[in-house]
Amino acid sequence: MKKILDRPYVNDEYFKKWLVGLSPRAKENYTSEFHDWHIFIGMTPTEQIKKRMHDLTTEDLTERLFFENKFRAYKEYLEKKTDPKPLRPLSVKTMLRTVASSFQETVCR
Repeated sequence: MKKILDRPYVNDEYFKKWLVGLSPRAKENYTSEFHDWHIFIGMTPTEQIKKRMHDLTTEDLTERLFFENKFRAYKEYLEKKTDPKPLRPLSVKTMLRTVASSFQETVCR
């Protein structure tokens, strides 16, 4: 696995909260898998969670579905990604599971 040097999100309050109770190996895997999403979405974990909590209270459907649409776009991005090599379907599924988990564990706690 490629070592990622620039991971500013590791000190984020919600990112740390998400990793509570995971094994050291799971924490490392999730941290690495989360990196691509962090770059794709362009928001810190705290910004994402606060936006998600706000979006869930709005009646504007476009705003309310912001992350669902971003999640679909991210899936498409991963499926088309070819650098350094195409991702296997199982790798795409794993990365999507990680992103979904970050929302479930931080918003629902």
